[in-house]
Amino acid sequence: WDKRKFDLRCWVLLTGGGASDFDAYIYEPLYARLCAKAWSLDDHLLLDEKRHLSNLAVNKGSADNLLGTQSDLESMVDFEKVKRGIRKIVKALARTAHQLASTRSRSFEFLGVDIILDEAAKPW
Repeated sequence: WDKRKFDLRCWVLLTGGGASDFDAYIYEPLYARLCAKAWSLDDHLLLDEKRHLSNLAVNKGSADNLLGTQSDLESMVDFEKVKRGIRKIVKALARTAHQLASTRSRSFEFLGVDIILDEAAKPW
């Protein structure tokens, strides 16, 4: 992806609530949101949002493709390992959401969860 910074958008549906824990469902395929320009820490480029923010609203209007596919990512990293890490993050998110949610039952939340990968492809 030409040294461009990216994050993964993961859509999650939490169902349940009340006295029971939330059940979490992760929609696949995931997709990557790419910065329009190559990442750089050069002093004169630090304020260039299109190098450092992968938000689509920031990068719209760019001639470059701003979305990467799950299959693109699968060819670059151990994607099963990435998915295991994402499931751990979503499980922790569901536990926290249950602790903070009101006590109404039969409810749901639909969340867009942004995941970044470190140099070892560990999700955060």
